[in-house]
Amino acid sequence: MDSDSPQDVYAKCLPNNHGYPLWFPEPSSRLPSSYRQDGLQIGDVGHVSRKGTFNVLLNICFGPNHALHQDLGVSFGFEAFDPIKLVDREVEVISNADPPGCIITSPGITQPSRTSQRDGHYEFAPSSAKGAILILPDGATSHDLPANEHFRKVAMERAFDWYEIAKELYGESVSSDSLYLITGFYKARSWSLA
Repeated sequence: MDSDSPQDVYAKCLPNNHGYPLWFPEPSSRLPSSYRQDGLQIGDVGHVSRKGTFNVLLNICFGPNHALHQDLGVSFGFEAFDPIKLVDREVEVISNADPPGCIITSPGITQPSRTSQRDGHYEFAPSSAKGAILILPDGATSHDLPANEHFRKVAMERAFDWYEIAKELYGESVSSDSLYLITGFYKARSWSLA
């Protein structure tokens, strides 16, 4: 029996590195309002739940006294390194990374055709058991950190600490290979996934 979640299938099948989808991209209401305003950010460390939410643990660009860390009760693990100072020019932002009306399909799925202009119904024909379709009516913006070697180094040094934090906050539902350090993301106002 295949145990891949729908998010796993999407991430494996969709071309062009469109990442890991969040079925529920809104930040948790338990996070500080200052964090919820922008949502997922470069430097976030966390894991994707089977429901498709990103459970943020910490952000390596924020210091130990940042509201995100204080609210989550995460203060250990910061003693050995200073927060990474990220400046705007280091982040590549592409406003129309995917233009409005963009439809992206995995290999083996015919390009969907719209069956109705009014209600957004599409038809497609898969030729394999697994596949993915992403429809972006309003397009998407990408944020990427092209030079992320320093992030990789910090991740290699701190992965065990982060896993311990995750186990403390979320229990045994977090496996040792399921933590993510965000170095880029796509955001869209509206989307459909299949």
